[in-house]
Amino acid sequence: MINEFKIGSFVVKGKRYLGDIKIIQGRARYWQDRYKQQLREEDIQDILAKNPEVIIIGKGCNGLLEISEELERTLKRSCKELLIQKTPEAVETFNTLSKEGIDVAAIFHATG
Repeated sequence: MINEFKIGSFVVKGKRYLGDIKIIQGRARYWQDRYKQQLREEDIQDILAKNPEVIIIGKGCNGLLEISEELERTLKRSCKELLIQKTPEAVETFNTLSKEGIDVAAIFHATG
């Protein structure tokens, strides 16, 4: 559960994270190896390894995180549903699906 999102930071289960994060199987951690404004396959290998039902990508407040069509196709083949949204909406979607007990993993860009 994401308790709070403000540009540049998240509070997950009471712990503040400054910067980009991933949440996999309910555990949050920093996404520190982001390359510019691009999502790369190596960024989501740990998510794919857990086979979540739903993968959410928070593209930043202004939607600036780039995702190639090839990577998007790979992600769609790897889960039942792929949701790509601006980060504020992605946080809301993540919380809703988590409350419903759905196995959801996410990667969130905290700014852009």
